[in-house]
Amino acid sequence: MGQHLSTALPCCVGARNPGESFQPKCSCQAFQAYGSCRHLPPSLGGNCPVPAATAAEPEDPKREVIVDKEKVSRYMKEDKKLSKRSLETCGIFLDVDGVLHPLGAFGADSFNRLPLLVKILQATGAGLVLSSSWRLDEEGVQEVNDRLREAGLAELLDITAKPKAPLNEVGNRDLEIAHWAEAHAKEVGWGRSWISLDDLELTASLGQAHVVTTDGEVGLTDRKVEEAIQKLRSLCEEQSSLSRCRAQ
Repeated sequence: MGQHLSTALPCCVGARNPGESFQPKCSCQAFQAYGSCRHLPPSLGGNCPVPAATAAEPEDPKREVIVDKEKVSRYMKEDKKLSKRSLETCGIFLDVDGVLHPLGAFGADSFNRLPLLVKILQATGAGLVLSSSWRLDEEGVQEVNDRLREAGLAELLDITAKPKAPLNEVGNRDLEIAHWAEAHAKEVGWGRSWISLDDLELTASLGQAHVVTTDGEVGLTDRKVEEAIQKLRSLCEEQSSLSRCRAQ
């Protein structure tokens, strides 16, 4: 992915309702025009070659993404140990398209819901793990970090693993989150105090207490911000109570 795609990265989403077959999609103009693009990896069905005519997508000269290769490489390494960050006692598995901006947003509309994420993080001190399809691309990971830093926030703690076939109706998003939580939530100090913030419906597998589902056509709203804050605080209180009981 070149620099010209930095404000029109793929959403790569699938089925949104139980029972629907998984159908990878992308918000880039190439996919909208031809039904395929180079953003989708083979595991998400991106096997169709993109016509040469789509190679030159509209550029946004206002933004440049320079990848920190070393940092992104560490994120993408699956066999790793993570350290606890001070003051981060809970966390969020973060989607981008359909959360930080409406599906299909690009240019000036990209990340237009980021100020609402800031409210959640300021109220809870949560850390962030990127579970969005943006994690599949180096520039996608880098731009998320850039946007977070520009908003005065800490960079990503980590990203979830790449999807592996066979894929379920949500492209294995729920399995990837559950796997990361099992492997790392305790070592980074989250325990069970985490939520997913996503426009895919993940409640059936992750549980109502751990899920905040947005409307992908809208993205984050004040109401969803309050829901996220309440759920994280409730999970933290529950974990603190459990720790006190174990200490007695």
